[in-house]
Amino acid sequence: MAVVAAGEITHIVEPYAEIAYSGKLLGNVDWSRFGDPAQAAENRQKLIDTLHPAKYVLQIVQMGTEFTDLGGLADEELAETYKTDGLFIDRPGVALGLNPADCNAVTMYDAEAGSILGLIHAGRQGIKGEIHLAALEKILAHGVKKPDVRVHMGPSVRQDSYYFDSIDPEQLADPAWKSFIERRGGKYHVDLVGRLIRDLADAGVEPAQMEVSPIDVAADPHYFSHVRSCRTGEQIGRNGVVAMLRTPEDTP
Repeated sequence: MAVVAAGEITHIVEPYAEIAYSGKLLGNVDWSRFGDPAQAAENRQKLIDTLHPAKYVLQIVQMGTEFTDLGGLADEELAETYKTDGLFIDRPGVALGLNPADCNAVTMYDAEAGSILGLIHAGRQGIKGEIHLAALEKILAHGVKKPDVRVHMGPSVRQDSYYFDSIDPEQLADPAWKSFIERRGGKYHVDLVGRLIRDLADAGVEPAQMEVSPIDVAADPHYFSHVRSCRTGEQIGRNGVVAMLRTPEDTP
C-alpha cells in the first residue's frame, strides 16, 4: 500500500485499486442532507478528482444487505446514484462512492488481475445480515481466487466509542456477536470491525489480505460521526469514500 497524500484527503494506491477518503478537513460531502449543498458538492468533487475517474457513481445507503452489480454497463448506461448498500464494477475508470458517518466503508477487489472491485456499506444491520460475506462470495463468483482478494476498511466507529445503555436481546443472544459485545461501566460496547475481521478470516481471507484504518471517527475530531454528534450536539455531516479499479500503468 502506498499513501500518496494525507490531510484533507487520504489517497491510497495499490497496483489494481485506488481508494480515497476524507473527513472534516475537506468538509461535509453529503449535499442532499447536511449544510450548504453547493459547498458539499464542491467538497465531494474535490474528493472524486483525486482518482481522476471517467465516471463517478454514488450509492445511497439503505441500511440493509442488498448490493448492485454494475458489471457490463457502459459509462453512459450508469446512473449517477443507486439505492443500495454495495456497488461492484468490473473495469477501471469508474469510481464508486459512499458517504459514511460511523459505518464501515469496505472495499474488496481482485489484487491479481484487477477484474472486479466492490465498495460495501457495512453498518450494524448489514453486518448482522452478513453483507460482507455476501460481497466476498460475489468477488469469488467472478473467478477471483481467495488469496487474491484484498480488503480495505476505512475510518469508522470503533468499540471504545460505539456503546449503548441497552441492546437488542436478539443481538445479545446471537452467538455470532458473542465475542464482540462487551459490558463496560454500565454500557454495551459493540465491536463492528472485530466482527468483520473475524467473519472474513473464518471465510478464508488471511489477516495479511486486510488493511484496516486505525481511525475511530467517533473519537477523532477530524471526522464526522453521527454517534458523537448525537452525544455532543455538534455539527452533523458525512465523510467521503471513493474507490476505483486502475491499471498498474496509471500511476498518479
